[in-house]
Amino acid sequence: EETPGTDLDEPDGRRAHRAASLLERYRRRLFFLAVGFVRPHLRWIAPARYFGLYPPEAIAPVPYPAADLADVPAIAVKTKPQPLPGLPLLGREPPGLVPDPAFRRRAMAAYQACVSFADAQVGVLLDAMDRLDLWKDTVVVLAGDNGFHLGDHGGLFRKDTLFEEALRVPLVVAAPGLARPGAVVRAPVELLDVYPTIVELAGLPGVAGLDGQSLGPLLANPDGPGRGPAVSYRRVQPPERAWSLRTESVRYTLWPDGSEELYD
Repeated sequence: EETPGTDLDEPDGRRAHRAASLLERYRRRLFFLAVGFVRPHLRWIAPARYFGLYPPEAIAPVPYPAADLADVPAIAVKTKPQPLPGLPLLGREPPGLVPDPAFRRRAMAAYQACVSFADAQVGVLLDAMDRLDLWKDTVVVLAGDNGFHLGDHGGLFRKDTLFEEALRVPLVVAAPGLARPGAVVRAPVELLDVYPTIVELAGLPGVAGLDGQSLGPLLANPDGPGRGPAVSYRRVQPPERAWSLRTESVRYTLWPDGSEELYD
């Protein structure tokens, strides 16, 4: 839904400006500031000018195979055990498929509008960083918490699956003295790595016993080997449980019945 107001009429817009004012207040002191934006989380609501950037009729969704879910185990997309094998999306829990192409175009347009709105709020903070000359001694991390299906895999509109679309998230680190600013790291990383990375970049004492690993070595050498596999875990009702490990080149999944899958 598009709203008639400005960015400041939305909670995320007010958050961005509040955070920018806090940057100005504490710019001459040591500070840690965590800013969370709701969009593009549901519901997809943003000012009308962002919706105007993405006419639904101009959206061209990528097609998917008709039998895309035929070989997908129920555990990959469900949170409850299935009464029969081979029913990966029985019913609408939570939720089922929405194969309507027109709905998919409208949903994708609304999602992109909310992403652009969120980008603009991030821009308010980056402009404040520029204005206050904070880049020379401030670490900035931009991260999302999950991806979202926009009608792929037969019509999924949700998160919380073991598909790449839901597992991959944005993660950008900017810090003084990076060897190659703007470099892209291809090795897998995890959001668990954010905390030890900030600790190292801030020059604080390291913390033992963490599952996360500092990304400092990759920031110094973006082409390095990285942390090794990244683990994805999906909470389900016992006794169903599956684990997926992602490396730079392959993905390995172990299902509850002991079966294994390996994808290049």
